[in-house]
Amino acid sequence: MNDSAIDRLRESLGGRYAIEGEVGAGGMATVYLATDIKHNRKVALKVLRPELAATMGPERFLQEVQVTANLQHPHILPLFDSGEADGFLYYVMPYLDGESLRDRLAREGELPVPEAAKILKEVVDALASAHAMGVVHRDIKPDNVLLSGRHAMVTDFGVAKAVSEATGRHQLTTAGVALGTPAYMAPEQAAADEHIDHRADIYAVGAMGYELLAGRPPFAGRSPQQVLSAHVTEVPQAVTEQRASVPPELGAVIMRCLEKKPADRWQKAEELLTHLEAFATSSGGMTPTLTQPVEAASGRSGAPLWMKVALPAALVVATLAIWLGPLRRDSEDGSGGPPTATASAEEPDRLVVVPLRNLSADPELDVWGQLAVDLITRAIDQAGPIHVISTTAVRDALGTLGTDAPVAEIARALGARYALAGTVARTGNQVRFAAEIQNAETGERLRDVEPQVGPADSVEAVIAGFAEASAVVAIAVFDPDAEFSVRTFSVPASVSVFRDYQRQVDLFCQSSYLESIEMGNRVLDADPDYLPAMIQNRVSYLNSGRVAEADSVSRLLAPMRDRMTTGERLMLEWLDGYLYGRPEQSLRAADEAFRLEPSTAVWTAQASYRAGRIQDALIRLEDTRQAESACGDFMIMWNVGSAVYHVAERYEDQLAWARRGLERLPDHQGLMDIEIAALTGLGRVAAVDSVLAVMASLPPQPRYSPGLRGVWAARELRAHGHAEAAARTIAGSLEWFASQPPEASRYNRARAFYYAGRFADADSLLASLVEEAPENLEYLGYRGVTLAAQGRRDEALAVSEQLLGMDRLNVRGRHMGWPARIAAALGDADEAVRLLDQAFRVGFPFSVGLHREPWWDPVRDGPAFQALIRPR
Repeated sequence: MNDSAIDRLRESLGGRYAIEGEVGAGGMATVYLATDIKHNRKVALKVLRPELAATMGPERFLQEVQVTANLQHPHILPLFDSGEADGFLYYVMPYLDGESLRDRLAREGELPVPEAAKILKEVVDALASAHAMGVVHRDIKPDNVLLSGRHAMVTDFGVAKAVSEATGRHQLTTAGVALGTPAYMAPEQAAADEHIDHRADIYAVGAMGYELLAGRPPFAGRSPQQVLSAHVTEVPQAVTEQRASVPPELGAVIMRCLEKKPADRWQKAEELLTHLEAFATSSGGMTPTLTQPVEAASGRSGAPLWMKVALPAALVVATLAIWLGPLRRDSEDGSGGPPTATASAEEPDRLVVVPLRNLSADPELDVWGQLAVDLITRAIDQAGPIHVISTTAVRDALGTLGTDAPVAEIARALGARYALAGTVARTGNQVRFAAEIQNAETGERLRDVEPQVGPADSVEAVIAGFAEASAVVAIAVFDPDAEFSVRTFSVPASVSVFRDYQRQVDLFCQSSYLESIEMGNRVLDADPDYLPAMIQNRVSYLNSGRVAEADSVSRLLAPMRDRMTTGERLMLEWLDGYLYGRPEQSLRAADEAFRLEPSTAVWTAQASYRAGRIQDALIRLEDTRQAESACGDFMIMWNVGSAVYHVAERYEDQLAWARRGLERLPDHQGLMDIEIAALTGLGRVAAVDSVLAVMASLPPQPRYSPGLRGVWAARELRAHGHAEAAARTIAGSLEWFASQPPEASRYNRARAFYYAGRFADADSLLASLVEEAPENLEYLGYRGVTLAAQGRRDEALAVSEQLLGMDRLNVRGRHMGWPARIAAALGDADEAVRLLDQAFRVGFPFSVGLHREPWWDPVRDGPAFQALIRPR
């Protein structure tokens, strides 16, 4: 723009903006640094090129640009103003003291993989928000990504669309202006297709990601027309061939973005975001996905408000506690993770809330920011055992360091390892607060606080909500009793809801399922869209036998997947794989979860074990000390480790595992059963007798009757060749059952008869149970192997046929697993192997029972059976 034009612009905008000078120029606009006179803040004033302004109607342009004013997102640079003045079309955005991604690339070339992934993640996060509102950027490129602090901000949202809509493609071509930038344009843009949608942005993300990783875009060193042609006709070289250190999985994510046909790319930004998050976690945590309230509908009387939807379906008993696991990574190794529960009480990890950065240069926001800091500090201090630095100490330090001191310097001066840092900004009458908790030493972002936006004339309410949200996130990261993963589950609306959710999980871990459901309903009444509480209730309903309610929750959750965090979605993928008999799906979900959050190792071990991948399960067990889990009294966690070590014949490790559990839960008879299993493997029969004697002296515990513990011990003793000890133990078990009422414990009594070789007595009890509950697979299957043990072949085969017809939801291959057992008990080795192989394919779990149950004895030594049950 020549001097006379600048003078005209200054004159026309003189009452509103004081232009200081030109700071940049692009294909569509010239950028000026200016001062917003009314608000006394620095802004970026962007004026469209004259040839563009001459070909378009200002009313249509301003109407389209105004759409971007409604975009509110932490990674979208907001629109402050737009207008027409003396023939100039302009729009105004915040002026950020930073650099563009283009500047960074020009200075450094390719970026470290985690940093590149983090930037891409934040850009895609912004796109997901805009696409949800129907806004497509159309010009994603490094020039339109600004780096402020450690965060990426997408700018010029909707401007390319505004230009397009205001002039039409033909007029722009005539004016000599390209819509988009050739190096990043999707094939449909390059071919001037009129039907451009959000998937063009996904292509541009792929091209930009390629450049971040390889140091150049996919088609470089050519003329603009040649580049456009290449986008339409050429397949780019794989980014991993350009840079060998790029993980193949990340390379595949980028190359899928660059598919020629929109239908072959990622179909939604949310889908792409899920795949980028895992690669960005070494430099930044995951921003929890915002969820929306569930619209209530009429349903059965008595159901909680959040569940009043009439829904059929079915689900599976699962172990949420394994997913929640021990959720604090050890930070003493310099990894930058949050503090652990074992941190020294004398030298606790401390948190400092630093002054909020004012993005709008409005002095009033400095006052509001300080009020927010005061309220956040107080809320965190009152929320629980978190060592937060007082505001007085922070002010004293700032008096020496200066209010603009870097976060790391403030934290170091106050002896704080962690910091809560954020921003405050104003757009018109809207004020926005955002923050994150970070490791002040490394700059790693641990978790974001959900941004709070509201009218400036109600700023006190906005600040109060921001303080509450900050306190909840601080608890999630720092409280030793918190049941959250730092990276994987969303946080609830308030501290009180947080504490109720913790209690919900605690009750579940104690196997108090009905009480856990009641507490979960309380959580959901207070925060109806808090999905982790819904997932927890779904599991508790199943574990308490309330299948109909569990099925309803399952259906209620299904349409909410796009509002879940990555961890929540992976949890449901694992559950669905378990429910629908897809063990490989469960294993994939578990592996992804482990990569995202290493504390899920036992959960991953369980999926590996059920798929027969014992070596993988062993590796996962040793990846972390799961014995310190906050849900360590939930027996499935201990049973998984026990089974894996036992199948691997690592009996000393199994014994150590049991005794670690007994240190936490003394006299727990379930853990003593694990101890017995390890001792039998080690051949220490006298020690088994000693443990049984201790158990006999203890008060009865639910699910651990003296009769049943004898059955379990006898089964192990027999499997490891201690026949005399097994017979003695099962005799003691039968003696105890004889002392009970005849109708008590019929199923377990039948199992005792079976292990004692009293098959007719077992069959009599099982026949009565099957008559009363003909759909019960366990009763029917146990009767089938008992009939086979008596030589009643035709009757056993009839039971097998009945079982094979019971393929239904939540069976998980058991309808084939029991017929395989029956065939084995009858000595039909080929049929047993065929049925067992099919059962494995539809979800029947690999288990320690394959090595110890007596019905496999007639076929156990056959090579085909041995090959099938060999750990994979």
